[in-house]
Parts: sequence; C-alpha cells; structure tokens
Amino acid sequence: MAAVATALVGAAGVSACRSFPPPPHGFSSATFAQIAADPVLRAFALEQGAAIYASECKLCHGASLEGRPGFPTLRDATWIWGGGEPESIAELVRYGVRQPGAAKGEWAAGTAHGPGQTAPAAMPAFEGALSDEQIAAVAEFTERLIATTAVPEAGDPLLVSRGADVYAFACAACHGPRGEGQPRFGFVRLAGANSQIEARAADDLEDVIRDGMEARVMEPLADKLNEDEIRCVALFVAEVAAGRARAAGE
Repeated sequence: MAAVATALVGAAGVSACRSFPPPPHGFSSATFAQIAADPVLRAFALEQGAAIYASECKLCHGASLEGRPGFPTLRDATWIWGGGEPESIAELVRYGVRQPGAAKGEWAAGTAHGPGQTAPAAMPAFEGALSDEQIAAVAEFTERLIATTAVPEAGDPLLVSRGADVYAFACAACHGPRGEGQPRFGFVRLAGANSQIEARAADDLEDVIRDGMEARVMEPLADKLNEDEIRCVALFVAEVAAGRARAAGE
C-alpha cells in the first residue's frame, strides 16, 4: 500500500446508502489472522468490505483498486504508507493520511503520520536549490534507480553513477540512500520498479524535481465507520492486494 501520498474520500457515508448487518458471533473480538482463517468470518468481512470500499474508497482508488492519477493503486504489495497488511490499512482508514487523528487536533501518535507531526509532508521544489545540470543528473540517476528490479545493495555501481552525489544530499534523507523509501512516513520507494511511481522518464522526473509535489491527503473515516466496518474494508483491500480475493465486478 507504497509514498508516497492519497485520499479515501467517499461520495456518501456507509450508513447513508447501505445497512451494515450484525457481524457473526466472535467477529468483533477476533484478530485479523483469526478472521482470515475462519471461512464464515472471512466471507462476511470480504462481502461487507467490498460494499464499504465501493461506498467510501472507489471514487479515488478506482472500482477495482487500480488507482487513479494522484491516488495510488491498492492492488499490489507496494505501498506508499505502511506495509499493506490489514492492521496497517485499518490504521490508514481510521486516521487518514496527513489529517488530525486525535483529540485537540493533534496528529495521532504511533499512526502512519508519525508522532508529533503537525504539517503535511510534501516534496519541495528544487528549482533554485539545484542547477539545471544537477536536476538533469539526479533525474537520470532516479530513472535508473526506478528501472532496477530490486533495491540495490550497498556497493552496487549504480549508487556511484552520474547523479548519485546529487541524490545523496538532496533526496536520500526522504527516499533512502538506496531508494528504499520510508513507508512509515509516506516517502515513496523509488527503487525496484515500484508500481506507485507515476513519473518514470528522466524528462518527467526533471519536472517533478524542479516543481516539487503537493501533499496528498486521505480523509479519516473513524467518524463514519465503526471498528467492525473498518476491519472489514481493511481485510478486503489486503486480500485483493495479495491476490487472495477479487474486487467487486471482476
């Protein structure tokens, strides 16, 4: 669920368009692992999760979780925020991304936002901070990094190729010295053919580096969904991403 960054904005609340039936006995106290292992609980979670997703999530992330421009795909194991496991997805649904998630307008400590974070993180514009030559060099380096099949190991020749020195001081603090990213804080992994990266060609990357990117947000849904509903949609998304379930209509 690789940043990177997003919105789960529904056209209407679940309560406004559907009725959530009482969950089976034991559902509310079961862990995600127990729900996934129990055929009755899993079937309930996937059916209700698909309906909740259709109501609250598909507007931004697509009917089949394929993503849309500016909103990441949820169909694979690469996530901008968190690792894509149902516990992490539930946290994102509950608190949103770059939104106040706790009382008094504070960001929820221990969530995907990071404790104490008070402002949206965004990629700054490097125009003026980097020369045109430096921007071209780091864009070429990033293009090669994106084209790798995996995060390069320390000592890989790629890490000392053209543009690596610019990347080291301008990009590595957020995206990692080897392009491994920081999903905990929404800094997208650049290495290893990451499906979440929209710009891949050097020319497009130059534009991103030069102009920066706005912080993307995701609405918290804790005030619209109860905990059982949150767990249903989280398990549904996780199972579709892992290839163990199909999105509605497929």
